[in-house]
Amino acid sequence: MTVVMNMLFFVVLSSAYITVQQRAILRKLRLVNSNLSCKLGNRNLSVLFWNQYWKANTEVLHVCHTIKGHSRYWAPFLSIIFPYYVFVQVQQSFATIIIINF
Repeated sequence: MTVVMNMLFFVVLSSAYITVQQRAILRKLRLVNSNLSCKLGNRNLSVLFWNQYWKANTEVLHVCHTIKGHSRYWAPFLSIIFPYYVFVQVQQSFATIIIINF
């Protein structure tokens, strides 16, 4: 059971890390969009912001690749562990109903 809890902790921890990455990239994209809308007339700045957008887009693709890898790695484990937890919850709920009715 300890191994299962450690694995679940790692799943949650890696999901939180991916969320932090996504929020940082979203912040960068919003900054680039706001800068582009304010300073659209200047060509040199437009090229600079286009390069920043291109870099942020590359980071998005990297995060997507990371998510795909995590999904492929954790799919068998999560497919086994989640039905187990659902079974335990249903069993405990059923036992509670039975005990209350007696």
